[in-house]
Amino acid sequence: MPNRLIILIYLLLTYSGGLWAPLGSLIIILIARLSWREQWIDRLGLRVSQTGIWLSLLALILAAGIAWIMIPAACLVQGIEITPIWERDARVELALHTLGQTFNEEIVLGWMLLASLRRRLPRLSLPSLSIAVALIFAGLHFTFYAVRPQESFNNGILCTAALLSVFAVGVLRNNFILGLGNIVLAWGVHLGWNLIFIDSAYQWAETGERLTEPEIFNAVFGYTPIVSLLVTLMGLSLLIYFLPSTKLP
Repeated sequence: MPNRLIILIYLLLTYSGGLWAPLGSLIIILIARLSWREQWIDRLGLRVSQTGIWLSLLALILAAGIAWIMIPAACLVQGIEITPIWERDARVELALHTLGQTFNEEIVLGWMLLASLRRRLPRLSLPSLSIAVALIFAGLHFTFYAVRPQESFNNGILCTAALLSVFAVGVLRNNFILGLGNIVLAWGVHLGWNLIFIDSAYQWAETGERLTEPEIFNAVFGYTPIVSLLVTLMGLSLLIYFLPSTKLP
């Protein structure tokens, strides 16, 4: 029952814009604390050492730095103007939304989904589990934009290169979670990247027309150097990922 409530809150609030996502995060934590008492930290994948916290903060800064170098480069060669979050009027609200959105996704689409499949498919190897969940992750991104009404601003199709990047991100994220037994490092990387990627504004330089979200995904995640970097990191994470065990509940 608590898992279903958490998933419901995730679906209702995470993508509603404004401050709904961080509100959803608080409600998810409240549900977990009331339902699982002392075990709520473990059930949400938040059990982490002080060293792990500092490592995650470092990963956040590193991910944001890489994003700020590579995303403007991708935009420049494609004739796209980018306005970073710190130059936007609603930067505080945007940052808080992204804080909640990334947290909720790591809880539901990361920790809980991995834990659920691991219980149901105990013979599945951890790399296979990581890849399976990454396929679901990429499929959800594709479906999220493809099924929107044709007249919707954000209706669109993600290109193959962008989907490959999203899949690689999914594998990398899953490996962090499975290898370390918590979501904190994955959350740090996700948050650092999205503060630049999601919270910036994009428009075509020639027309001034705003890009749709699928166009942004295709422009950034379909950019060859970014695809190459993410696929390389995915491969490295699979090579060094075989840790003795996982702490998934």
